[in-house]
Amino acid sequence: MVTRPRAAGSVWVIALRGEFDFESSPGVDEAITQALRTDSSPIVFDVTEVGFCDSQLLGSLLRAARERQVGLIGAGSLMRRLTEVTGTGHLLVHYADLDSACAALADGPQRG
Repeated sequence: MVTRPRAAGSVWVIALRGEFDFESSPGVDEAITQALRTDSSPIVFDVTEVGFCDSQLLGSLLRAARERQVGLIGAGSLMRRLTEVTGTGHLLVHYADLDSACAALADGPQRG
């Protein structure tokens, strides 16, 4: 399940819940497109409840990161391992919580 983007301080939040693969990626892409069209704020993905994901979700998140600053909150071992193995952690930065993400992303790009 993908929630509609919602404003939270200086960022847009998109919550992802469940399992993500080829069939579920259009919902993620639609939410990203909606956030991108709204304004230029960073996007934070709440991945606390992601049970499974494949390269399709990673590709969607990286497409968002090409357009905006992106952060992940609630990343468990699955998401952390995915960004570590693929070397994308500098684009998909992990934050402890929404407040931390808002504070860091408000300060400007975290890209290396």
